[in-house]
Amino acid sequence: MRTLSSSITVRFKVWVGADAADGGSDARAAACAGSFAGITFGRAAAGDAAGVWAMQDIEIINSADAMRAGCDNRVAGIVRFYAATPAADRSPTSLRPAAPRHNARMSKKIMLLVDGSSYLYRAYHALPDLRGPEGFPTGALHGVVAMMKWLRDRYPAAHAVCVFDASGPTFRDEWYPDYKANRSPMPDPLRQQIEPIHEAVALLGWPVLAVPGIEADDAIGTLARVAAAAGHEVLVSTGDKDLAQLVTPQVSLINTMARPPEVLDVAGVQAKFGVLPERIVDYLSLVGDTVDNVPGVDKVGPKTAVKWLAEHDSLDGVMAAADSIKGAVGESLRKALDWLPMGRKLVTVRTDCDLAEQVPGWPGLDALALRPVDRKGLLDFYTRYGFKTWRVELEAERE
Repeated sequence: MRTLSSSITVRFKVWVGADAADGGSDARAAACAGSFAGITFGRAAAGDAAGVWAMQDIEIINSADAMRAGCDNRVAGIVRFYAATPAADRSPTSLRPAAPRHNARMSKKIMLLVDGSSYLYRAYHALPDLRGPEGFPTGALHGVVAMMKWLRDRYPAAHAVCVFDASGPTFRDEWYPDYKANRSPMPDPLRQQIEPIHEAVALLGWPVLAVPGIEADDAIGTLARVAAAAGHEVLVSTGDKDLAQLVTPQVSLINTMARPPEVLDVAGVQAKFGVLPERIVDYLSLVGDTVDNVPGVDKVGPKTAVKWLAEHDSLDGVMAAADSIKGAVGESLRKALDWLPMGRKLVTVRTDCDLAEQVPGWPGLDALALRPVDRKGLLDFYTRYGFKTWRVELEAERE
């Protein structure tokens, strides 16, 4: 088999999205970082017939370059396979995805909730600086659109919502002025893509929700509780560990950027974090959340937090036993006793928000029904942002 090397100048245009994920590649690697379909990579050369089913080019010459660009070596393996395959055999069907699959335990009554804010940041940082017509940045846009398409194919749902953070402060900022104070301002290229991302998600048939004064997590927590109470199986698509506290027998998480995509039910949360979902808040209170600038107990990491919670059952139990805990960590715990109640408030996802202004008929869920794709609108959108492959696919579906 011909392998990639720094001297190869042939163009390797490969569909490496859902196809790669179905072919055994991990979800993050499947599109050169992120579970995002349609990216291509290679070095330009004339005469490659695969161009009709590729989308954009990223200059990658060998496996090392692929790794540096965020690709897994299994994606590089797909490139090697493609490079060694005769042109006549390079059909899209040779790498097309298997039929959509979804969790067998899920009923037909599914509520699919997407943490849109989490994914747009991850898409922006994971993908290369892709550009559409007139140089408009499209990396995050491409990644989010591909993920939304993948989720809808894999998890057929009657109801679904993509939730974004609204602009402006939230109640947590009032409680703790330093909340998220360590975060850098949103990069301008990502800021430019926010409105197009919202537009694309809506054109794909997803209700879009952003609620002023609360975070996307709180809206998701509230929607998950109400949907589960109404008899839905709830699947939350996120990479945010905070949302593990929402998991119940009716609510699961999926992280499409894990290797492979990771679905966490109650047992999965315990296996990953060492505590049950109902103790995630206590766990996070002890270890802190550096992403949101929420301090925990100094010198206390996951192992110590799990040990303490196993011994004392809850954060309240740990605090009550503070005087009996020896060593430097015991001293750190005693110093943090006044802070821990606030830390617990900050990491607790609300599930009781009033969404009546954003969701007609709330707490009914009829307004959150997944709608048909707006084909005409999507065709125009794909043309505007240079998504040629998706445009060709959509046009073919109409025939």
